[in-house]
Amino acid sequence: MRDKRIKYLALIAVASMALSGCQRQTENPIVVPKTKASTEHDVVNVGENHTLFEQVQSPAELKKTLTSSDGRVIVNVEATVIVPEVEGIKLKKAVSRDFTQAELDKQKEVLFQGENVVTFISESEKKEAEGITESMDYDGSTEKSSEEIWETNGESDSYSSEENYDYMEGEVIIEEGHFLYRIIRWGNFFETALLRAEEESPMAITEEEELLLPNLNTPEADLAAKAEKTMQDLGYSELAIFGSEPCIIYSNREEGGEWKGYSFHATRVIDGISVNHTRDLVSYIEETENIGISDWHHEHLSLTYDDGGLQEFRWINPHEISSLSEEYVFLLPFADIQDIFETMIMTKYDTTAIDEEGYQNLKIDVYEVRLGYTRVRGRGEWKEGMLVPVWDFYGKIAYDYQSLIDDMDYKYNEDYAYNSILTINAMDGAIVNRSLGY
Repeated sequence: MRDKRIKYLALIAVASMALSGCQRQTENPIVVPKTKASTEHDVVNVGENHTLFEQVQSPAELKKTLTSSDGRVIVNVEATVIVPEVEGIKLKKAVSRDFTQAELDKQKEVLFQGENVVTFISESEKKEAEGITESMDYDGSTEKSSEEIWETNGESDSYSSEENYDYMEGEVIIEEGHFLYRIIRWGNFFETALLRAEEESPMAITEEEELLLPNLNTPEADLAAKAEKTMQDLGYSELAIFGSEPCIIYSNREEGGEWKGYSFHATRVIDGISVNHTRDLVSYIEETENIGISDWHHEHLSLTYDDGGLQEFRWINPHEISSLSEEYVFLLPFADIQDIFETMIMTKYDTTAIDEEGYQNLKIDVYEVRLGYTRVRGRGEWKEGMLVPVWDFYGKIAYDYQSLIDDMDYKYNEDYAYNSILTINAMDGAIVNRSLGY
């Protein structure tokens, strides 16, 4: 299975060479976050009997077939159109934040089932914490009870606020098995994760890859119910399950051991509007921005289950959300968004350029169009962003790359879940480059 994935990645790398503007492109229109002052003229008054659906006037379904002038790109749209059942959308400020001690304590209570985490800490770090000045060279490891981190003198002690600790890793044994646990604080990146010790982190798989794995004995609906209950028990009322996707889980101990699981993705919900989940979980910083970091992760929480129960819990970059304006922003009619999509989908996936190595055909199937939030940033900004309304066109792409070098035909299906093939700003129709975050 791993060899198959490597082969797929190699093929898509070849195909991508002929696909101009697909990754990190900057020549397309971009979303420039507006200031509060500049949005005061782009607002709409919504009466008590009006809804967001009535404002954008979108259909329940969208059906359309598009073909490029050279016939090499075919876009087939048979999509459900999803609009939040709210009156309107407001702009929000989004800032990454550290985990609160209450959140960490709740993880201990719910995920660890009351068991202590045995943490691993280097001898030099332990001596430094005790005020002993010494070389920071690694001196071996020791075990330290989690009670020394989670509680001090009977009072809750915020591990996450200790400047001396940017990373903590430990282990806990609970009913569902032996797990590794970690907390990472690194610049503007925050992560807390719990992973079954005998297994690797789950990897999303395509529909084609899913067919090669045996089905689980546990119905997906039952696993979804477990994920929902865990979210409720953790008290994450501001987040909700956005959807699920199949994944592959590899064993660390059994050669060739691999099986199927399901990952359930949760996103933040603000005023009844979800942040759209996509496969693009990172905004990459261009070298020209020269701000000292390479990326800024979007908030992402996932729970992965298989027949053995919980396999992984991971929460990256929780966001603190605040209002930029109490006014509803004006959104373009969906007819305008559709026109922009039909033009820009061909611009983004243009394959008319044929080089000396080959050319490719593309078939794109769009199955869902969803209005929701996404976080954008200004160039050079990585600490503060804005949640803006966007239309995500979710779809699958079939690549057919025909090489003129070896006269071979390379095919690859990019049919992962939550692949947004085009993201359009709902306010002004600009294209959002999810790889760059603007």
